Amino acid sequence: MVFGRPWRAPQAWLEDQYRRAQDPRFMETNLRALRLQIGLRGQRRIVRDELPELSVPTLVLWGTSDRVIPIGHAYAAVARMPAGRLRLLNGLGHVPHVEDPDRVAVEIRSFLAGIT
Repeated sequence: MVFGRPWRAPQAWLEDQYRRAQDPRFMETNLRALRLQIGLRGQRRIVRDELPELSVPTLVLWGTSDRVIPIGHAYAAVARMPAGRLRLLNGLGHVPHVEDPDRVAVEIRSFLAGIT
């Protein structure tokens, strides 16, 4: 679910994820991390209302095929940032930096070139 195009998932990344999942502490660690973020009443910390305080130029990269977090969250977040910029990455999913690191690097370089 994290890739927009699962057939392009890097083999080395998949092997690393599989290796990590074999660790007996894997499930416990992931559950602990989730419980820190989500409780019985939902998400524990909502940063949406803090975004207007983020005055530095901020790049939000979002895969248009993200099936984990809806794209509407990207638009809503950037709308709250005084210096926010949204770049949609067509066809990529929730982990665009894994799925297409070269494309992500191009976007970051372009963003940085525009603010220096």
